[in-house]
Amino acid sequence: MSVEELLPAYAAGELSEMESERVEVALAESQRLRVELSRYERLFVLLSAAAAEEVRVPGRAAEMRNFVAHHERVSQCGGGSVGRYFRSLRKGSRLLSEVGLSVGEVTVNDLIEAFVVYVPKIVEAFALLVPGFALAVAVSRVTPFLLRRVRFDQVCARAGVTNLMREGGISRTPTQLASMLVFYAV
Repeated sequence: MSVEELLPAYAAGELSEMESERVEVALAESQRLRVELSRYERLFVLLSAAAAEEVRVPGRAAEMRNFVAHHERVSQCGGGSVGRYFRSLRKGSRLLSEVGLSVGEVTVNDLIEAFVVYVPKIVEAFALLVPGFALAVAVSRVTPFLLRRVRFDQVCARAGVTNLMREGGISRTPTQLASMLVFYAV
């Protein structure tokens, strides 16, 4: 293992005595390694400060509180309608929890936080569903036009497919049936 690869472990104090001596010799010889070591030391200080700042309580409710707290910090920085939404939601949840409104073991605050967690997922689902539905409608409307241009109904009539469909109780034309199948496939 090279000395450069050992620097993070050296900064964290995780090396054996022999490896530490090897790194110290290299540090004495190289200014570049000393600069890199100081960067690792600063990074570890920042990480320890960030870890001390974040307090996690075990459980799903704590995870939701941390999520809401994060979005509250983001909304304070960003402003805009999202910022107003999270600030008003947080303010409302504080008021309800101060009054002590709760449903069984779950407080109203927990319900609001659960709602905040799932709102982005619902928005993502609609963001996929709406364009997908629009695409399916557009393709199903173009399909009959294209099939009529190639005389699909006439080809099916000559092949006996149309008679087979009527005998089977299908009242649609082959073009209509193909259009409907394309809609559901998309």
